[in-house]
Amino acid sequence: MVELVYPLNASFFHRLACMRNLRAARPSGERHPRRASSTRVSYIGWTRAGRMQEQERLVKEQDEQLESLGQGVSRVKALAGVMKNELDEQAVILDRLEDDVERTDSSMRSMQKRLGSLLEQAKSSDRALWSVIGCLLVLLAVLTFLVLS
Repeated sequence: MVELVYPLNASFFHRLACMRNLRAARPSGERHPRRASSTRVSYIGWTRAGRMQEQERLVKEQDEQLESLGQGVSRVKALAGVMKNELDEQAVILDRLEDDVERTDSSMRSMQKRLGSLLEQAKSSDRALWSVIGCLLVLLAVLTFLVLS
């Protein structure tokens, strides 16, 4: 938990004393609602050098925690970069796939038109009908031969 370092003046010590009085009035074991940290610093009775030392220790602790936080942010940034590159590659793949699907769809439509026109020709022509019937009979004969053998 990061604790802020306040300047040492009379109002700071007054706030600190008020906080102690509030803590003393609370039931035992209850913490301050806004702070979960159990490390509290009391500057009363300390020399100026002791207070400065404690402030320096707190600043070092904050620097260490900020350094750790900075490293975490750097890791998240690196992961975000990798994710961005992967998404860019996948976007290219999806664009190619979309183009392929459009070409295939266009080919399918033209093939359906051709088959439709061929079917219309077969319906109107007796010769085409007899050809289809002949092909189906040959196919039936081949399948029957394969099943029986």
